Amino acid sequence: MTRRISQYILLLCLLLICSCDRTLYHSFYSVDDEWLPCDTIRFYVSEPIYSWHECRADVELRCNTQYPYKDLWLHVEARLSNDSIISSDTLCCELFDEYGKQIGTTAGLLYQTEFTFAYLELEGIDTLCINVSHLMNKAVVGVKDVGLRLSACDLHQP
Repeated sequence: MTRRISQYILLLCLLLICSCDRTLYHSFYSVDDEWLPCDTIRFYVSEPIYSWHECRADVELRCNTQYPYKDLWLHVEARLSNDSIISSDTLCCELFDEYGKQIGTTAGLLYQTEFTFAYLELEGIDTLCINVSHLMNKAVVGVKDVGLRLSACDLHQP
């Protein structure tokens, strides 16, 4: 009897952990061999995520060791369908520490890092476009994927 109760408790804990995922939107864009300064990556979010009033917006980067710099400067902006900007920011994304070791989680040869760029209010929004471009002076190599994650949150929490 005690073993069966333990199994039920374990199952309940697993269900609670899995139900805590508050991701509303998550997508990656694959970058070619070089990411040119004039190339803007666009994420169009038109799924029915707008039952949530507030969300955290994160840019995710997957890079390999070919990336030649310590950090990557990005310009990220969120636009509505009427082309008005609701958020615009410049991010300094640190990809390597001061000793040259890649930062982030790894799966094989790629390292993934995540950077929060905005907290957005979505109430009454029908379509959202997130634009990501880099601010480096020349083409960037070693960046393989650029992602966007929108997560439900309370704007009043850090």
